[in-house]
Amino acid sequence: MKHDFLTRQNYTHSLPKKLFLGLAIILSIVALAFSTRPGGNLEVFAQTATSATKASPRPTASPRVSPSPSPSASPSGAIATENLKERIDRILDQREAKLEELHQAGQRRRVFLGEVQRITERTVTIRNRRGSQSFTVGADVVLVRNGKAATIDDIAVGDWIGVIGFADKETIQPQIVVIPTTTIQPTSYETVIGTITEVTRTQIVVTDPSQNEQTFQIVRTTEFEGSDGNAIRREDLETETQVIVVSKPTDTQKPATLVRSLAGQR
Repeated sequence: MKHDFLTRQNYTHSLPKKLFLGLAIILSIVALAFSTRPGGNLEVFAQTATSATKASPRPTASPRVSPSPSPSASPSGAIATENLKERIDRILDQREAKLEELHQAGQRRRVFLGEVQRITERTVTIRNRRGSQSFTVGADVVLVRNGKAATIDDIAVGDWIGVIGFADKETIQPQIVVIPTTTIQPTSYETVIGTITEVTRTQIVVTDPSQNEQTFQIVRTTEFEGSDGNAIRREDLETETQVIVVSKPTDTQKPATLVRSLAGQR
């Protein structure tokens, strides 16, 4: 009895092992059959898993695109460019010739003012602070008087005229000659530095360094300045103050144009 119990017990324990081994063999055969069958589920699963785990290839560098050559200029464009170059060269040559003409003339075009000293048939001589200068009235010279065309006969000795043109030390190459109807003679001013001896509402008396007293009239247009250049009143001026007096003398008096105090300056 005991032997039968042991035998039954061992058989009971060995039975699951045999079943497990049999099932494993059967599953292996089934799996092998499905794997060799076209379109089998296991084959699809294997392909899917392989494609999912396979590393994606590195992207290759895109090929460089070489710049397309610029279109060559058309024959008409080349001709236009050549013509433009010729025009530029011609303008530069003309400008260089003009500059050379100005250089030969001595300086740039200017305005010359002067008193007429002498007139011949075609030549006029004027005098100014630079000395005497002459010019010839040629056919290309324009003479203007009161906004109208004029001739050399409209110029008289003693007139002050304006000449526009080029000049060296003694000769003017005129282009335009202006003959004013009113005098354009520069106004002469007189400047005196001295000490105030007397100052009133109508005049100021100044003693210059040579101890000469000079009297200037104070008029409506007389301006007064302090040593810093700022405007002051006549009442701010005192005797014994050094001043600069600028006047525009006439035949009978010396009206003061500007009185500037030098108080506080050495």
